[in-house]
Amino acid sequence: MNRDRLYDAAFAFQALNLWNRLSDDQIFAIRGKDQIYYISITGMLGEHYSLSAYPGKEGIDSLWKIYQMTNVSENEEMAAFFGKTALFCEFVPKDELYPQSVEMLSPYAKDHRMSMRGKKRLWPQFFQCRPFREMACMDKDEEMNTMVEAFEAACWLYRNPERPIHSLAHLYESDQTLPLLHREGDGWSIEEIPMPAEPDISYPIGHTPNEMYMARVRKLKKAGTWACKLKLYPVPCEADGMDEKVIPWELLAADLDTGKAIQIQMVRDYETRTEVMLDKIMEAMFREKVCPEAFCICDERTYALLEDWSAEMGIELSMEEEIPVELEELEEYRDAQAYMGAENPLDAVEEMLDMMLLLMDQDRFSNHPQMAEYISMLREMEQHPDVPGFIRSKASEVLEKYEYYQSRQKPKAAGSRKGKGKKKTKSTKSLVISVSLDTGCYRHIQISDQALLEDLSLAILHAFSFDNDHPHAFFMDNQVYSRWDAYYARGVDEEGPATDEVSLREAGMQPGKKFKYLFDFGDDWTFQCKVLRELDESTSEAKIIRTKGEAPDQYPMWDDEDWDEDE
Repeated sequence: MNRDRLYDAAFAFQALNLWNRLSDDQIFAIRGKDQIYYISITGMLGEHYSLSAYPGKEGIDSLWKIYQMTNVSENEEMAAFFGKTALFCEFVPKDELYPQSVEMLSPYAKDHRMSMRGKKRLWPQFFQCRPFREMACMDKDEEMNTMVEAFEAACWLYRNPERPIHSLAHLYESDQTLPLLHREGDGWSIEEIPMPAEPDISYPIGHTPNEMYMARVRKLKKAGTWACKLKLYPVPCEADGMDEKVIPWELLAADLDTGKAIQIQMVRDYETRTEVMLDKIMEAMFREKVCPEAFCICDERTYALLEDWSAEMGIELSMEEEIPVELEELEEYRDAQAYMGAENPLDAVEEMLDMMLLLMDQDRFSNHPQMAEYISMLREMEQHPDVPGFIRSKASEVLEKYEYYQSRQKPKAAGSRKGKGKKKTKSTKSLVISVSLDTGCYRHIQISDQALLEDLSLAILHAFSFDNDHPHAFFMDNQVYSRWDAYYARGVDEEGPATDEVSLREAGMQPGKKFKYLFDFGDDWTFQCKVLRELDESTSEAKIIRTKGEAPDQYPMWDDEDWDEDE
């Protein structure tokens, strides 16, 4: 395939900024050569702009698993992320491009006189994602053709008045339909199809036909209790007979009577080959010359693997709420061993930080005890002059987001509007709000929860050195130009209360709330906002408590060559 067509389509799609118009869970579909592809566009939170094509039922089920990962362990979040089946294009700065992506992009950029020296431009890079395999750069014609179709379908759908793209149903709206696009010449036709059903969350049931191994285990002495946990090994590994690296599974096991760690060999494709994992467990028992009297389990995945087999072997199985200290220490040791045992430790550290950021940006991160133990190390990285700049920068991002998750509280139901003309009342509470403008540029603002939306508008403009010379609006449902829950500056919209009539608390601002602030309806300066935390202290005036990145010029200077000749 001519790669120019792929990059033409990618840059045309990028120019539309569809991530500002779609929530991450809104999808549509296209008819591929042999199957349907479900298209997901992400970047609503202001980072990791991407388009993914999920093939058929396997693909859409893997997307569902990502969205099902709420209030679960970090291990399950990783399993959902690494278990997806998709063609994937992300738009990143040049320093985040893989070498192979740079090699593919350079001829196109040169032919189109696009400089790759700048830091602000985002560049497309393409991957194929398969369950529990290292992501591979996309290089097959069929895959690239599918991505071209996905980009062009998204652009066409954006311009189609019959099915406005912002009206796409959300993944959880099972009673809704989504458009299936068929290629017709230079355009497309639309057929409405049902939203794919949410699959049940289930884990593979362990089974092995290896009667010889089982007979040998029955002859072993029974003693002790093993605490066990199935876990993804977080670094890609070589696998016998395979050209690509895999993300293997391992069963961590610790003898609670002796504190000894039981070595069990890692397994690839555990989810489709539970018998191999069970065989490795039995091999460990042969080596230890003992079969445990009981298994202590703390998660449903491991319980499903061992339940039927342990019953058949006469081994007691108990489900506990708290993970034993011995197993927790073993897990931390294995993680450190994985990340620091790579051929290039910096590569391993970068992979670890990237994984943390991905999980956080998807709002799927849970406060795992292991994370707290890395914080002191990350703070040292952030300050140490010998650590490469790209590592220090990513460590800073992780630390900043960690602070948010440490302080996050479960959002309460948003309060309803209390009517016009409300006076500000005294309050002993204030909110810390993150306001970001473009990737890498944000401000944290502390402001009273009884301050008016207009006060917040002035604080944001001050924080980014903008003049207050245009109207503004707040969109509390996080959708720009939505009419569902919006507040406009006085004189712009006469239907609802203006921003000088509504307090932050009345607008429903609670920790975890995401909303958008729009300034200047001509230039459409769009700020992504998140309420990070609530503080038990009063704030008479808004103040900036954290700053990152240089704010853009509100009115950039134009070069002569940028003006039309007539002007």
